[in-house]
Amino acid sequence: MANKYKAAMFDVGMTLIYPPLDEPFLDRLHDFGVDADIVEIGKALHFTDQHFFKNYPGVLNQPVSTFYEYYASIMFAYLHIDKIEVHEFKDLMLKVSPPRSIWKVYPETLECLGQLRKAGVKVGIFSNWDLSLRELLDKMGITPYCDSIVVSSEIESEKPQPKGFLLGCDELGVEPEECVYVGDNYRDDVLGGNAVGMDALLINRSDKPSGKTGGRFVEVKDLYDVVDIVTGIRD
Repeated sequence: MANKYKAAMFDVGMTLIYPPLDEPFLDRLHDFGVDADIVEIGKALHFTDQHFFKNYPGVLNQPVSTFYEYYASIMFAYLHIDKIEVHEFKDLMLKVSPPRSIWKVYPETLECLGQLRKAGVKVGIFSNWDLSLRELLDKMGITPYCDSIVVSSEIESEKPQPKGFLLGCDELGVEPEECVYVGDNYRDDVLGGNAVGMDALLINRSDKPSGKTGGRFVEVKDLYDVVDIVTGIRD
């Protein structure tokens, strides 16, 4: 069976790797004598991320200290927490367990990247990230699977601007129409990729549809779905 695409280009954060935020958040609540359900915290994190994606595009790519107080206030509202001063919680969180200080690969990440490579699909990365990304990808074991790595801070251009998408395609040796972009952000990843001629796969790991419409994309649950679509096993 022929591959549907010659190459797949990936976002990094919340696509290939994730910061374990639920347990540190719960630990800090406990520091203030407040308890919450870990599952509900996970739902609150997803809700808050989507709120930022929709209303404040690009803000989550900025240093955490610049937005975390407002981020925590949305979390508190979702979880009905009113016994903690948000600014005090923010100060403790940033001091003791700053978000994004620890990253983990999703369980299927390396397996799926390997499956794509085995199928003859070229693998690239284009991510909005600071200059630490290459070192982090090395640490996560992702670098050996990549034919191209483009970092926004190195080229001074972030998604959804076209420069990084086009540079990635050039490094992969494919036309944009032959490459699919995979990410979790509708604005940056779907619309950004579509604008240069790439199809997109929107990863949504929650139990609810994203509700996004418009553009050339398919919503998928995880990287296994990505492999199946890219290699032509499913549409």
